Amino acid sequence: MTRVLVLLDWFLPAFRAGGQIPSVANLVRALEGPGLSFWILASDRDFGQAEPLEGIEPGRWTTHQGFRVFYLPQGRLSRERFRLAVAEASPQVIYLNSFFSKEFTIKPLLFLRKMGFAGRVVLAPRGMLGQGALALKAGKKRIFLAAAKLLGLYRGLLWHASSELERQEILRQFPRASVLVAIDLAELPAPPAPGKALHHPPRFFFFSRISRKKNLKYALERMLEARLEAGELHLVGPVEEPDYWQECLPLLERLRGAGVAVRAHGGLPPEQARALLGELDIMLLPTLNENFGHVIAEALAAGCPVLLSDQTPWAELEARGAGWLLPLDQPARWAARLRACALLGAEGYRALSAAARAEAERVLRDPRSLDDNRRLFEPGP
Repeated sequence: MTRVLVLLDWFLPAFRAGGQIPSVANLVRALEGPGLSFWILASDRDFGQAEPLEGIEPGRWTTHQGFRVFYLPQGRLSRERFRLAVAEASPQVIYLNSFFSKEFTIKPLLFLRKMGFAGRVVLAPRGMLGQGALALKAGKKRIFLAAAKLLGLYRGLLWHASSELERQEILRQFPRASVLVAIDLAELPAPPAPGKALHHPPRFFFFSRISRKKNLKYALERMLEARLEAGELHLVGPVEEPDYWQECLPLLERLRGAGVAVRAHGGLPPEQARALLGELDIMLLPTLNENFGHVIAEALAAGCPVLLSDQTPWAELEARGAGWLLPLDQPARWAARLRACALLGAEGYRALSAAARAEAERVLRDPRSLDDNRRLFEPGP
């Protein structure tokens, strides 16, 4: 039996932090069994929330929704608590799920160095080494990267890349890194009702956290340039960066003034988000970087074609008729595509919707994915 100690900032029933939560939950659900046992150490808060999660028991190992979890009060990890977690779980593998997390990656790496841990350490940077991600707060990140490399903080790890694109991002920063590519595991929900129809006017939606990296402001600017006579824009996701949200508000008011109905739903639990996707048409996500993109998989699975930046690993999406990939430095093409989407007919949208679902099924049912993820946890240095 191989025991794996998993560390991440947020875990179920948290949902506001985005893809790392379902990534870890789906991985554990898929691989937990006779040969693998997972112990999860996470904060007792959801992203951006001051109060502990409801229905959990912080400060002790417990079973929640079928997972073995220790919810750390206030998300503060001391050396003694980490040492105890390692002693209690007796792991052969430690799995970290952030590049920059102070409490759940940087501290554990420093603690492990002093403890002389002899097992395997796996690090999933979760898209944080992409050029778009590193461009945000670039000065601080450059300083940290330089110091980390000088200290050898990330030396000797096995890196988990969710795509070939992310593998290249890791190697750009750490050319000698050992990297294993294993696509994030995602649930495939029930298919949408046959013949999903386009609403008139169309219901566009932005489905992600509201942050500079996800690039909502760019999406709003392109919608204004498209000069749509009518339409709807639904914002589905929590506000991660309040200052950035304030920059977006005037653009939202201009859209409303131009006849586009705007509705901000905030962060929704997964079941509610999936139900809402069934009522929406086309996703708009000009993200600066995605290592996988659970929201993209969710939208496609719901039969929603997607309009994305070319900074995601969904490179075959356009060729398969499930949406469009556009570079961010060509804003006129984004506006033109939005206008074309608004003019789609029933048959054209039906074909796009069917192709979107088919693309989700192709990616999420790939039988190689389980084996690739299982190899991450083969014991050894």
